[in-house]
Order: sequence, then C-alpha cells, then structure tokens
Amino acid sequence: MSYSSSYPPEVPLKSFDPGPPFLEPEPETPKPKKSLWPLLLITGGVLGLIAGGVWGYQKWINAPATSSEKPQVSVSKLLAKTMDRSNMAKPHQHPYKVFIGTKGEVYVQQEMPIYVKIAVSEDPNAPSYRLTGMNAAPMKLDGPGEHHLRHSHTERGGADLNIFNLTSDDAAPKVWTEFRGAERHAKDSTIYFGKGLQVDVKSEDKISGLQESFVSVDGATFISNQSVLIFDKEKPYSLRTYGVDNVGNAGKPKEELFIVDLTAPRSTMTLQKPYVSETISPQTTVVLNAQDNLSGVRKIYYRYEGESQYREYNGKSIELGSLKEGGNKLYYYAIDHVGNREPDNAFSFYFDLTSPLSSSEVKGDKFFINGRQYVSPRTEVKLAAQDNKIGVSRIEYQINEGGFLRYAQPFKIPQSNGEYRIDYRSTDNVENTSKPKRMVVYMDLEKPVSDYVFDGPTFMLRDTLYITTRTHLRLPATDKYSTVKVVNYKRDTDPQKVFSSPFVIQGRGFHEVIFHAIDQVNNREENRRVAFVVDDRPPQIFSHLSANKYEDIRQGGEVLGVYPQLTQIFLAATDDISGTKAIWYTINGGKEMPFVGSIKGLKEGIYTIDIRAQDNVTNESRSRVRFAIGRF
Repeated sequence: MSYSSSYPPEVPLKSFDPGPPFLEPEPETPKPKKSLWPLLLITGGVLGLIAGGVWGYQKWINAPATSSEKPQVSVSKLLAKTMDRSNMAKPHQHPYKVFIGTKGEVYVQQEMPIYVKIAVSEDPNAPSYRLTGMNAAPMKLDGPGEHHLRHSHTERGGADLNIFNLTSDDAAPKVWTEFRGAERHAKDSTIYFGKGLQVDVKSEDKISGLQESFVSVDGATFISNQSVLIFDKEKPYSLRTYGVDNVGNAGKPKEELFIVDLTAPRSTMTLQKPYVSETISPQTTVVLNAQDNLSGVRKIYYRYEGESQYREYNGKSIELGSLKEGGNKLYYYAIDHVGNREPDNAFSFYFDLTSPLSSSEVKGDKFFINGRQYVSPRTEVKLAAQDNKIGVSRIEYQINEGGFLRYAQPFKIPQSNGEYRIDYRSTDNVENTSKPKRMVVYMDLEKPVSDYVFDGPTFMLRDTLYITTRTHLRLPATDKYSTVKVVNYKRDTDPQKVFSSPFVIQGRGFHEVIFHAIDQVNNREENRRVAFVVDDRPPQIFSHLSANKYEDIRQGGEVLGVYPQLTQIFLAATDDISGTKAIWYTINGGKEMPFVGSIKGLKEGIYTIDIRAQDNVTNESRSRVRFAIGRF
C-alpha cells in the first residue's frame, strides 16, 4: 500500500519513528462470504470524536443559508453591557476534527496526525487493527487539497487495486458582513450608518464546508450567528466575526467599527439686517445653518408656503426675489449623511417691498414764474417720508449731484445765485429705498432796485427839487430774477403805503418820500429817499407905467387913466418858492410876446395889456392892465 496526493502530486507522507512495529488486536468478527478490501479509517487526534461529531456538524451546516431565511434580532436585546475595548471576549476554542461528508467524503485538518487501521468487515463494529512498524508512523497531509491512499500488488506490476481519497483542509472559512437597510457614510476614517441598519454575517468554506460562524458585539461573548442583527440604538459599535469549518479551522476575528446615527440634525435660521421683528425685505440676508453631532449635515432644504418642491440651500442667503409682498412662510429642514431628516421648521414673516413715500416742502420765501421756482437765502427745504409698514429709517438728499447726505432737519440752499437740483429719497427700516425725486429751485440773492420819476412840472435849483401839486411821482422798480413784488413808500410822517400808481403830493413846502422795493422772494432793498419842495402858488404879477396919468376917461363904463406919449410900461412877477420863470404879454389881443425890459412906443389910443407869469414849476398867474395914451 502506498500514499499519494493530488496536491501537490505524489508527495510522500511525512513519517514519524513509531518504534518496533506492532499490530493492535481487535475483537474477532466473522469473515464475510466474499473477500473484502481493507477498510481504512482515518482519525485525527481522538478517533472516537469522528462518528460522534458528524451528526452535530451536519445539523449546524443545515441551518438556514440565505439572509432572507434568517430571523432578525435586535442587538440591544442581546447585549447587557456597553462596549469595553479593554475587555474584548476571546474566540471559542475549536479542536481539529475529521469530517465525513454526506457522500462519504473524508476531510482532514492538515495539522492532524493520521493513523491507519484495517478491518475485514464492513460492519462498523467489526474489530480493526492499527498498522504499525516501518513506514507506518503517524502521517501528515502536507498541503491542502485532495490526497490518495493507494493499494498496489507487486506481483501485478504495481497496479493500483484500491484508492482511498482524503482531502486536507488548512484554511479557515471566509467570513464577511453585509450591511443593508441603512445609509452609510465615511468621515475621517469613521463609518456611520443611519436608521434601519441590518447586518447579515455571511460565511463560506470551499473545502470541508462551514460548521458555524460567530459574532461578538461590543466585546461581548461570541455567539453563534443564526440571525440578522438589527442595530436600533444610537451608539458606537464594535462588531467582530469569525467562522470555523467542519475540520476545526477557525479564522481570526475580524473587527469592524462603526457608529449608528439615529438623530436628525437641527437647523436654524438667522436673519442678517435689515429686518425688524418678522418683517424682511429683498435686502435682508436669510441664512440657514444646521448642526449634527455624528455623521454631519448633508444638505439643507427649504421652500415657501404654496410651493410643492423643496430647494437645495446653497450656503448663501436664500433666494427672495420670487416672493410677493405680504405674509409668507418659510419651511426648512436638514438631513444628515445617513438620511436622518428633521421635521420641518417654519418661519412666518412679512415681506415688505414697498419703499416709503417721500415728499418735500419749500418753507419760507418762494415764487413760481415762467415754470421756475425762486427761493431766497432765508428759504428752507423740509423733507418728509411715510412708510406703510415698518417705519422710516432715514431720508437722504443731494444738491446738484454732490452726493447724498442724511437729512436731519430743514436745510438752506447754497447762498449763490443760480439753479439747484435737489434729489431726495427715503429708506424704511428694512432698507427699501424709494426712487429719488427731484425738486428744482432757483436761488435769488439779488435785491430789487427801485427809482423815482416825476411826471409833470419839476425844477431843480442847485440841490433843491421843486414840483407842483400837478406833478405825479412814480416809483418804478426792477428785479433780475424773481421780479418785483411790491414797492412801499411813506411821505413825511404818514403811514407806509404800497405804491400802485403815480400820485401827487399835496401841501406847500418841503416834503420827503422814503421808499423801497421787495421782490417775490422777499429780498428787500435798502430805503431810498427823495426830497422836494411843493410849489402850489403861481407868481404874483406887478405892472408899472413910467409916467403919471394926467386924466381919467370913461370907456364903456370903465374909468381908464390917460398917460402921455412916450410912456413905458414895466412888468414884474414874484414867486416866493420856485421863483418866476417868465412873463408874457399881449397888446389888445395881439400876439403874445415875452416881456423883456419894457413896453414902449405906444401911440395914442386905448390899450388892453394881458399879462401871464409862470414860475419854475409852471404855476401861472394872469393879470390885465387897461389905460389910454394921448389926448382925449
């Protein structure tokens, strides 16, 4: 009889020195009627374990093989203690064995010594004898796989008559875990799982077959893997697994560390100004944040009331442009990396899109003319604003594009003639800013200029002006910008009056008129004065003949003096105010002639001389002289 192996082929058995050969006697059994091939029984260690262990191993092997057939069990119900990495349970002891398959296959753990016995009966209770002696020492199967024990007859040329097959197995089963039912996330070399985690421990042995697999959770005692494990508590876990095959090859425990995360993140919303209480505007920054203590935040989502779909938050301010003014509601939530989702959070708010209504008022001097509004240095501009919801934050203005300034109180226009463009706007407490409005004004710094004009007789003698009661006084005025509003005047001590039309001055003697003009924006010139003398009496006329009359005559009921030939007539007039300007005369209704020197060269006859005297302000007086020249 010889031994051979298919892996590696024809490798001789390792032999041990057993000492002197001997044959161990077995109880004698009746011989069979026909010749039997020697029966080889292979044992490892204690041979009696072979038969007794086969039933138990087969029962373990026949346990449900697929995960769908396994019952589920909660890990929290299996464990009574928390993880203690310093006190991990050790794997069970698994002795090496021989395993007989269902078809009689023989599997031997590679490290076991092999002894050969012979029997002459198929009866398992028949006596058997262990072969000893030279080349019959305990053997080892050096290499995994199928080996052969051969019987050959030398006289027949060494042909194999019987071949007995053995399979050597030195490899522990392959054990792996199948995680399902929950989301998985890896962060910083740490593995996280979410809700519904199921762990199915899978095992496989390709030689002698799997006897059993074992699991240990959080360092607890290893138990037989008969169920799908349900991890329903939030905590870190240590899961160790190993398998043992039918010949006692046990794997080194494989440890997997992971954390079950069952807690949803918590999200918060932060408003960044501008906002007031629950009132916001397009300028408000709405920021969402979330925290998660385990697997971390995966995403934040939000939607507005009335929307069916959530939007993914991009980490910046949420989009507000689609909202309408009025009451709104924001819903938001966060989800972590293993699918834990928090309930919706809600924020009710008022979305304010309306900017304040701005207004302006020109206080003080102002006047509209020709489409322009004129103001004075005393004019102030008052700005105001009203808001429909949250109140006004500020009012701003600028003059001639000089940059906006914050309005605090009524302000004056720059003190320089010309056009000024005042832009103003207002902003509410959530930064809704109105479009600028514009007001255009024209600054009038110029005072009007008035004057006086006498319409009618006037006379200037040295520094004195003379007028009559027929002379009219006009007070014209001009203004460069806003035009003249009024000219005021007062005569002597009379009350002040408003000039409306030319007027005369009554009352003989010296007078003074004080006057000034005011334009439409109340620029007032300094008082002006005009002094004059009113001459309301004509000159007094005097006539004188150079000779005495020598007789009287009656002419038409009138007594006339008769003067000698060559008599000259002298005329004069006096005026105690403006003075006499001239004297004129006519003789007997003839042509009027100015009086110069005397009237002479009169011939005999009756004469009527009409005299007219005028002072320097054209006040006139008249006189008549009647007389006769010659003999009668």
